[in-house]
Amino acid sequence: MPALPAALPQFPSRMLNQNPWSANILTAHDTLSDIYRHAHHILSQEDADPIQLTFYIEAISGDGIPLLEALACDPQGHEMQDWLSHTAHSLGDLSVLLLSFQYNMQNW
Repeated sequence: MPALPAALPQFPSRMLNQNPWSANILTAHDTLSDIYRHAHHILSQEDADPIQLTFYIEAISGDGIPLLEALACDPQGHEMQDWLSHTAHSLGDLSVLLLSFQYNMQNW
């Protein structure tokens, strides 16, 4: 698995003649970015807390994936399909690494 970036890709910008992203979409983006950034940071800690690992594994599956699904269903979702796809893959890869890290901690 390739090295993961430290942050999600930049959110797509809107054209000048379009309305800005809605507050709900921007909040979902910020939430996804926060989950990703904090969970990614845990992977760099040698003494990661098992509770933190569990928290972020559950945050990805319980909050991150439903947010991605909601964004994909939003009427503006078609404008961010590339970002959604990349973000879904990044969160999936991160989840696999977190689960592997958790497994190794428990079986070491």
